[in-house]
Amino acid sequence: MQPIARTIVPCGHVTLGYAELLLKDIKPDRFARMVRIDGKPINSIHPAFAFGHLSIYPEKLMGMLDREPGDAKSPEGFAEVFAAGQDCKDDPEGTIYPPMQNVVDHFFKGHRVLLAALEEASDDLLLQENPMEGDMKTRFPTKGTMFAFTLSAHTMMHLGQVSFWRRCMGLGPVM
Repeated sequence: MQPIARTIVPCGHVTLGYAELLLKDIKPDRFARMVRIDGKPINSIHPAFAFGHLSIYPEKLMGMLDREPGDAKSPEGFAEVFAAGQDCKDDPEGTIYPPMQNVVDHFFKGHRVLLAALEEASDDLLLQENPMEGDMKTRFPTKGTMFAFTLSAHTMMHLGQVSFWRRCMGLGPVM
């Protein structure tokens, strides 16, 4: 593994380990439920949305590695329901979001495929200009900085939302 990948990949694996811990004790019937105070849903993020949203990024990032998405390809409908900018909705009937196992399986499979591909990436490739446009290109000028952000900070930000959700739902901390 070349130096840039060697600095990013271990962080990605630690992040996946934290994601596994956060899923402990979450039951499928609560996975897509909003936190409620006095019976009213709080505008927040539940695990279904957080994990689903994070699950669509490996497919996008495989292209930056000049690779086909393979097993990181999102199932039909994931990109639409979990895209950035979509509102997270309370789903008591389980009709808005895919089942918990589908979301969780895709999240882990996609991230593991991406991390394995990243292990093979050359420093030259990761130092290439980020092909995204606008703010994402300004903030993360190289492919490597985009990977570092997406596999660490972006993921941990959303996993922090799941940690908060767990505490509000009475499941407590995992660390």
